[in-house]
Amino acid sequence: MSSTGLHYEDVLVVRVHNIVPSSVWKPRYKRINEFETLLTESGTRIVKFFLHISKNEQKRRFENASVIRKKRWKFHPEDLEKRKLWDDYRRAFEDMLQKCSTVEAPWYVFPADQNWYRDFVVCSVIVKC
Repeated sequence: MSSTGLHYEDVLVVRVHNIVPSSVWKPRYKRINEFETLLTESGTRIVKFFLHISKNEQKRRFENASVIRKKRWKFHPEDLEKRKLWDDYRRAFEDMLQKCSTVEAPWYVFPADQNWYRDFVVCSVIVKC
């Protein structure tokens, strides 16, 4: 995740887990957009991908990661607790995508249950950029 990506935690995790009040996190959308505009004005190209996996696919991946030794590093028990907040995260992501997709820094949203499709679409966008 890029340094820009870390800013998105300020409108996702803090919102879903009620870490700070909405009066704190809501203005952060504007700050994110201002920061990305500053970057693009200085010649940085921003390409943002939201690779959406379904709830069923996430469950399958968690199950695989918990039993396949070489994938265990990808799984943390707290992931199961966060999974219970799926709908809250979905709403937060929808707001983030709507409020932070700009002409200068658009979000590209794709289904990512199948890795081959995800890779194809991401490469296609990068080639066009």
